[in-house]
Amino acid sequence: MPVTVIVGGQFGSEGKGKVALYMAKEMQATFVVRCGGSNSGHTVVDDQGNRHIFRHLPTAAILQDIKLVIPSGSYIDEEVLIKEIQETGVTEERLFISPYANIITNQSKVSEKECGIISSIGSTGSGTGASVISRIHRDVGNVVLARDRPNLKKYIRDVTLIMRDALQRNERIIVEGTQGFGLSLLHSPYYPFVTSRDTTASAFIAEAGLSPCDVDNVVLVIRAFPIRVSGNSGKLPHEITWEQIQKEGDHEKVIKEYTSVTKKLRRVARFDPEIVKMAINVNSPNIIILNHVDYIQKDIQRNQALLKNVIKNIETKIGRKIDYIGLSDSHLQKIHDSVNIDIIPPGMLSSPQIQEYINAGLLIRIPDGTMDRNCFKSATYDMRLGNYAVRFDNGEKREIKLRDEEDKNTLILLPNSLTFVTTHEEFNLPKDVIARFNLKGKFVHQGLLLGTGPIVDPEFQGKLLIPIHNFSNEKVRIKYLESLISVEFTKTLNVDNNKLYIKNKHSKGVPEDYLSRVKNVESSVYRKIENLEISSEKQKNESKRLNTVTILSVFGATIAFFGIIISTHQLIDAVNVRLDDFSAKIATNHKLNIENYRLLSDDLANVKRNIDTKMEYFQNQFLNIQKEIMTNKEALADENQKKD
Repeated sequence: MPVTVIVGGQFGSEGKGKVALYMAKEMQATFVVRCGGSNSGHTVVDDQGNRHIFRHLPTAAILQDIKLVIPSGSYIDEEVLIKEIQETGVTEERLFISPYANIITNQSKVSEKECGIISSIGSTGSGTGASVISRIHRDVGNVVLARDRPNLKKYIRDVTLIMRDALQRNERIIVEGTQGFGLSLLHSPYYPFVTSRDTTASAFIAEAGLSPCDVDNVVLVIRAFPIRVSGNSGKLPHEITWEQIQKEGDHEKVIKEYTSVTKKLRRVARFDPEIVKMAINVNSPNIIILNHVDYIQKDIQRNQALLKNVIKNIETKIGRKIDYIGLSDSHLQKIHDSVNIDIIPPGMLSSPQIQEYINAGLLIRIPDGTMDRNCFKSATYDMRLGNYAVRFDNGEKREIKLRDEEDKNTLILLPNSLTFVTTHEEFNLPKDVIARFNLKGKFVHQGLLLGTGPIVDPEFQGKLLIPIHNFSNEKVRIKYLESLISVEFTKTLNVDNNKLYIKNKHSKGVPEDYLSRVKNVESSVYRKIENLEISSEKQKNESKRLNTVTILSVFGATIAFFGIIISTHQLIDAVNVRLDDFSAKIATNHKLNIENYRLLSDDLANVKRNIDTKMEYFQNQFLNIQKEIMTNKEALADENQKKD
């Protein structure tokens, strides 16, 4: 049956939580079972780089499609469990708790503090041991089961039946054991400096409610430098200090570990094969994983000769082959009996050769340790969009964090904008390999263009920070972990003995550090378009002004024209009045002589000339207004043509 059991081969903190998460994804598990009590914490790092410490939930709680089981052989600190449920958002559809799981009471916690085992053997004082004793004594007054707790009622299930049905469907179950073989109550040579339970594969299977016949994988996890909790916690052969590890490994950063539960500095030692060989004899593992190899030497994955010697040395000491190594708190690398990368000739690498390098911990590092086979092409590797991006809006830097959630898993590139994006994978180029990359064609067709690259020098390590221009007028969407760039790798000629070889001094790819030092950046294309839009707006305003002037001119001309007509009518009316007056005078004074009549005629002629002069003036004014209107129309037409 498909059951994988994960056990520790030393004194705990070997990285079982990381391994359980890796195996759950790699083996496409349906269920992950967490055994033990609240006296041990498993640390895991998610895709966004966030660290999670679980004392009850399996580390696969950070995934979305795996069911979680707390079996009858568990000892639950209810407060701790409820907090983990709330922080992860795990629902009753995913979490199944056996009704027979034991609840750690306050009385059990007090009992451990009062009995003195915290100082005498370095116990965490979590109450787990006292709860085990109460259950063995059948102390009904101090034994509380999960079925009795209202806060846990909605999670209670018949987990044995559920897991048996899953096994009948050939679904994978991972059993995430706790602590290490050197702490086993039954098998450790260091009794009484041990824990309150057996910590072997067979014990974990019993606590989970499964059969030994179900098991097809036993995974033993060990570490290059074993640890024990602080204080009087028992013998630790070949004990050294953290400062020694940091100095011998030429590490720039401080290397120290603290316990997940009590937050105390751990004790540390050099590798001791004796406890590991005992763990192998009792557990009979078919898979062995060696973690914390990166403590041995800074950037050891780039020194293949040293890495191979370390693995071979430990394999010789324990008499077994190492199957996986851990090079960081989130990375596992499978050891292959494959072609040595040293014999690969110079030239562009093919997909199988790229695979060989990745298996050796080079070219590409994948944060979650799982490889997407769809990223491999015939001669390239697709690097995916990472979880961190930056855009500058009006001179302000805006950081964007993507997650594998429906409402937060898409990066939107605004029209005519510049956005800095990161890759999910990291480069880890050796000194004889150069990388070239290009944006995926589908994004180029949407109007995107790289603002850097496409060459990555040898010895570069870390994530790429890529500026991408969106030249289109549309928003472009890229999903988290979607293939972003195609990368090709070329092995150069040997440079080991070449004095002219120039090392890459700027080989660390840390996007956050880089962006903290750069000034605010905006796309020149975007600014040019923005300026054109401002100019266009000015032209629109000027056109509106000219239209207004034209309308007012026409309106003024119309008023002037009507004024001319009214003035003319008024003048004619005045002449008629004068004529009527003259006629009346002629009628009443018929005896006037001819001289007076001549004078009246001259007066009438003068009036007519005045009328003709005024009419000519008004006609000229009207023609001038018409010319001004035509000039304004021509100016408006020229402005519109320039705008187009």
